[in-house]
Amino acid sequence: RVPCHVYRNLTPAEEAEIFHMQTQRKAIMPVDRFRARLFAGDEQAASINRIVQKHGLQVMQNTRIGCLAAISAVERIYEQRGAQRIDDILSIAVDAWGDREDGIPGSAYLGLDSFLNRYGELYDRKRLVRVLRASDLSKMTADAGVLRSAFRDPGVGGSYGRVIYGVYNRGLSSGRLPEWESRQAVGNRTRKKEQAES
Repeated sequence: RVPCHVYRNLTPAEEAEIFHMQTQRKAIMPVDRFRARLFAGDEQAASINRIVQKHGLQVMQNTRIGCLAAISAVERIYEQRGAQRIDDILSIAVDAWGDREDGIPGSAYLGLDSFLNRYGELYDRKRLVRVLRASDLSKMTADAGVLRSAFRDPGVGGSYGRVIYGVYNRGLSSGRLPEWESRQAVGNRTRKKEQAES
């Protein structure tokens, strides 16, 4: 026997909303949950979808060119940083990796978020896109995993951000970004000051 819920006379939006609520208890793919929320008129999902489409992407459980499957990472960044950060990250990611046949992993989006959180006012966008295009994304992902273990980082974003930082600084004699740890310390002090003032 299995539980069965029967609903009658629902609008398509109401059906999508019920689907979204029920999938919180089941192993439903994040893309399917997102699309149900989008269909139900969820404002956050609609905002994210507009940004995704602006960059020529579509939220789909597929790794081919033009598809964004890592919606969980994108939603997480949106909730923490807002729409502008998602816009910035997708712009960089599409310019650097948009022609990859095997897609862009969510860890890369989280790494870009971590990198921008430390160097958003210091980095040169053209250089960042250029060095990312020239780098092996699969190797960067593997290197981030090694760093994550070495630093016992509970999240992949910080480790991936460190890898992006290293790729950016490689070969630079001038215009190098400050050390990762020093930017982290500055960020922590700024956040503590903001919290104390609020």
